Amino acid sequence: GLEMFNTDVATASQNMLPPVVATPEESKELANITTELDTYISEKTIAFITGVESLENFDEFVKNLENLGVNRAIEIQQKGVDRYNAR
Repeated sequence: GLEMFNTDVATASQNMLPPVVATPEESKELANITTELDTYISEKTIAFITGVESLENFDEFVKNLENLGVNRAIEIQQKGVDRYNAR
């Protein structure tokens, strides 16, 4: 839980994610993908919770995430992690 971040600075720093740095081109692409994903996820989450959208359509939701570039966003972030780990 969050207690690992509240004990002391040394413990917190051991559990923090490393800074992931994207190239300028990757950053722009990631921002575009993320904006679309965030909007779509927000809309669909509300629709699922309120029952406007049936949970039977969840597989379609996931497919649409893929169509919007979720896998590319993950790839860009993984490249940043790989660059960080290679330093």
